[in-house]
Amino acid sequence: MEVVDRRFSTLPTATQRAGLGLLTATSRRRLSRRRTPLPPVGRPRYRTAVLRLGLPEVRLDGIDDRHYRYPPETVHVTVTNLDASTADPDEAIRRLARVRLRAPELTIDGLGCSPDTLLLRCLHDDRFGELRERVAAAFDLPRSRSPTRWLLDRLAYANVVRFDGAGAWPTGVGGDIGTVICRALEIVHTDLFLSPQATTILARLPLQR
Repeated sequence: MEVVDRRFSTLPTATQRAGLGLLTATSRRRLSRRRTPLPPVGRPRYRTAVLRLGLPEVRLDGIDDRHYRYPPETVHVTVTNLDASTADPDEAIRRLARVRLRAPELTIDGLGCSPDTLLLRCLHDDRFGELRERVAAAFDLPRSRSPTRWLLDRLAYANVVRFDGAGAWPTGVGGDIGTVICRALEIVHTDLFLSPQATTILARLPLQR
């Protein structure tokens, strides 16, 4: 019998929008006070499950060149981090390959930020929460008791800039993206940036509509 982890119930769209707005509002006030430098690109440290969005480049005016801009082919939504998994990764991937994985639809709802990044706010459907549940179950991920983690586990976003030291909100934003349907789930070993030189794709699983 298939076991599905029910920790990632999908929030109503208005609640997702409010949560991403709260993250942006609280983070934006602190951007100029950041002091943390970027780690080097190209050092794989993380196992994670991702959805690449395949978007055109978003125009962000007024962002200093020292900050890291994600190349369009690496812009992604993290389904869930797998570093805390207690499962054998090959067996976990085989479990996922045996179940029907539905392709989520993500609606890009403008620009936002976290304490370390500029991001695209992604409003998701039930399929995205279901995908998170299936990945968590397959990889035996432990539950978090953190209220902040509870909210973040129900939001979706795609980083487009990662700040090196003090950050800033762009002076202008361009690009009309709309809705994205994700067609493949990737299980990867990678760095903080999903950079090509540091990323090993452990599995690429097709998603069905």
